[in-house]
Amino acid sequence: PSLPALLAARCPDAGACASVAAPRARIRGSLPTALGAYTALTALDLPGNALHGSIPSAFGLLTALGTLRLAGNALTGRLPSELGRARSLTSIDVSGNSLTGPVPTELGRVSTLRFLGLRWLPSLVNATLPSELGNMAQLTAIDARAASLTGAVPTEVGRLGALQDVLLAWGVLEGPLPTELGRLSALVRLDVHGNGLTG
Repeated sequence: PSLPALLAARCPDAGACASVAAPRARIRGSLPTALGAYTALTALDLPGNALHGSIPSAFGLLTALGTLRLAGNALTGRLPSELGRARSLTSIDVSGNSLTGPVPTELGRVSTLRFLGLRWLPSLVNATLPSELGNMAQLTAIDARAASLTGAVPTEVGRLGALQDVLLAWGVLEGPLPTELGRLSALVRLDVHGNGLTG
């Protein structure tokens, strides 16, 4: 089925639709810009489908959206900077797609974010971890393993007191590992192997 057909069946009233969940449901096609009208949406959970094309900038209009799970599709293009306007987001997972960089600095405005999933994004060439991630005070996990991230690990990550998992293995990161990471009292897992980091 296509996503518009699914929406028509499950959410005939766009303004009253709170959740769209269809993991591994063989949904094909693109993400329609019209999703920006689903202003009551709190969860868009569509991992493991066959969605292609880009993530619409209209997603920035989804101010009630808490969960955005689009992992394991065939999405291309950039992660839209407009997601920085979706200030209720607690989880973003776009792992396993063909997205390209950069990682938008505007994500740093989403202070409610707890999980950022950027794992296995081999097309994310020349993308860096923005220093603005240091503004995500509630972030507990970042998973960017095999995401082709370059540059340094921002020292600002050391401000994230709730951070438990920093998973950055198999990238192209370089330079010294920031000493500020020693301030992360809640840290459980730090995995940076397979990069060019020192220290």
